[in-house]
Amino acid sequence: MALLVYQVLLLVAIQNVLVKSNFSKNGYHLVSSCPNTKTEWEARSRWLKCNITNQYHCSPFNMSQLYEFCYERKVLQVLKGHCLGIAENGNLNLDTCKFFFRGCPTEDYYSNELYKYPSCLSIHDNCYTEDCVCNCLTAKKLYVTETQPNDTCTCRSNIITGPCENHQYLPGFVVLVVLFAISVVLNFFFAYSWWSGLKQGDHKNDTRTCIEETQPLEPNAKEIDRTPVSDRQRSNRFEPDDIFRMTLVDFTFEDEQLFNLLRRQCIHGVPSEFEYLVNTRVTPNKKEYIFEQRDENGCILLHYAAQGGNTIILDDILEITSHKILKNKCIRGQCALHFAIKHQQKDMIDHLIKLHSDKKNQNADSTATHQESEFDTVRGEFSPVHLAAWFGNTRLLTSLKENGFDILTKTRNGLNILDIACMKNMCEESDVEFQFCKYLLSNKLLKIDPLKTDLSGWNIVHYASLSNFKLFEYLAVSKKNHDLIKKPTKALKTCLHIACEFQKSKIVKLIAEDSQLQTLVPNKDSLGWNALHFAAKGGNLKILEYLLNLKVEGMGIGCKTNDGKTLLHIACIHKTTEICRFVIDRFLKDKNLEEDLLNATTTNNGLTAAHYLAVEKKENGSEREILDMLVKTKQIDFSVKSNRGLTVLEFAIDHLNKELIESIVSEYRDEFKINNEILDKCIYDTKDERIRRILQTAVDEI
Repeated sequence: MALLVYQVLLLVAIQNVLVKSNFSKNGYHLVSSCPNTKTEWEARSRWLKCNITNQYHCSPFNMSQLYEFCYERKVLQVLKGHCLGIAENGNLNLDTCKFFFRGCPTEDYYSNELYKYPSCLSIHDNCYTEDCVCNCLTAKKLYVTETQPNDTCTCRSNIITGPCENHQYLPGFVVLVVLFAISVVLNFFFAYSWWSGLKQGDHKNDTRTCIEETQPLEPNAKEIDRTPVSDRQRSNRFEPDDIFRMTLVDFTFEDEQLFNLLRRQCIHGVPSEFEYLVNTRVTPNKKEYIFEQRDENGCILLHYAAQGGNTIILDDILEITSHKILKNKCIRGQCALHFAIKHQQKDMIDHLIKLHSDKKNQNADSTATHQESEFDTVRGEFSPVHLAAWFGNTRLLTSLKENGFDILTKTRNGLNILDIACMKNMCEESDVEFQFCKYLLSNKLLKIDPLKTDLSGWNIVHYASLSNFKLFEYLAVSKKNHDLIKKPTKALKTCLHIACEFQKSKIVKLIAEDSQLQTLVPNKDSLGWNALHFAAKGGNLKILEYLLNLKVEGMGIGCKTNDGKTLLHIACIHKTTEICRFVIDRFLKDKNLEEDLLNATTTNNGLTAAHYLAVEKKENGSEREILDMLVKTKQIDFSVKSNRGLTVLEFAIDHLNKELIESIVSEYRDEFKINNEILDKCIYDTKDERIRRILQTAVDEI
């Protein structure tokens, strides 16, 4: 009986899927046609007010309607032989076009370049107009077929050569066959489950445990190959899963991006990029502790170094910390050696076995009692009081307090209930959440200290600067809170810096226009970054222009950080194309600049803006676009070498930035003075097979 009900529900579900429904999602606008030229595409982008973070797209939904929208996710790299369609959740999916008569993309492209392939934007009767198979199967008149006297249509495809009417009943037949197959499989499945239950009832829990243990814990290289946090950094909202995950890790919100960048290089096994991050992000900021902090899987960076298989990176981590962390285990009780074995990293396995052996032979004093550190005091759990704060439930919080729960308890990385309430507003800023924050601040019986900070020195104002304008404005109204607002983090980062980095223009203007708070405007952090530098990183051009128009001393277009980074350097690092375009234009036109900022190099490593395009790769088209801007100035010397003696091409190879490499060797050989001798040397030096193929293709073309 249960099987019969299940099959009926299955049939109803299939019927619901087949019923055509209109697509409804905020920000997606129904249009009669999509632009099919770059000029029209850019015009529509300006009309919708799309930006570099949320780029303009136009694509079909269900091959029945066309929609234009500002895509909230990163630009996709689309494989040749595919068009793009909109899924039910608004994301872009690949649609095969192998049965197109003409117009199917013959090379890879980016999703914001769909205008190059008009056939992917032309639909009729729930089919692409160039799709011969789809049109034949739906028994509709083809626009790519020849009409015969008997009103039948013959596809020009080699795959289907018969008339359409021979296929018009095929969909129904396929559905019947599939349903029959599903029924057979379900009957077999339930019969087998019943039989297995009789024989293995006592081992049910053991089986479930085994299945769970076979699921992957750590991310693979493909999943991690993106710039962490950047998508969320430039987004107007945080997803709830992001906030929950942040309460389960050791590192603070400020350190999350650094941890993820280091993890990516550990998994990829790229020592040059890893050392770059250590030398530029870890050591100058005294953040060596990050190598002993755990992520949501209970893994430290040593686990991921073992997964990646590069012993140089692993030894660097051990040198920075100590060999004691070799014993550190993830939530499944696995140490670095387990990870190396799981991922079949033979050299790493041998290396770790030797390290474990050497450790066992050390003197007994290596097991001396561990001294309590700052981090040991905050290793709490995500308790019920934190959930009450997350949901903004005053009644639940009061009930928990009355029943003996410690409402002052902190999470592993030092967050209390007020911090979590502020972070919830990163997802959705509602009046209920705002009122809950006010309740926590005003209720003295709760004894919540608003001056409390996390391990990075962030207080509630810093968290409010991320997105909670209502709370920030509420705090700023009272002069007694001004000292709290002016207080920097341990890295001397102010709430203005945070608002600039996360594109919160309302908070930026509130600070700049308040007579008491505007003293924050010229402040710098410990690395000499001012608000302009953080605005260049965040990518909001309006904020950058607003700050420049304030004409604050030391905050001109040519301002530099302590190590000599210009606004252009920073924009190239973070691939903020609008900022790059604006800054380049100002560098060219401003006659008051005392030096050639287009060719400026940093003081610590001698890197130009072009060099910085290679680091923290995006490979979403932004590297190519910015490089084109730099080349078009005709004033940049691309032959400059870093302090390590690396050209821009060699630096890009060192950081495995394939998009930048391909752009240099295929489009700008003359500007970079590329010849076979240089390419042969690069081919010899790199061990990445895809990069070798890119370089070899350039050699063949030359």
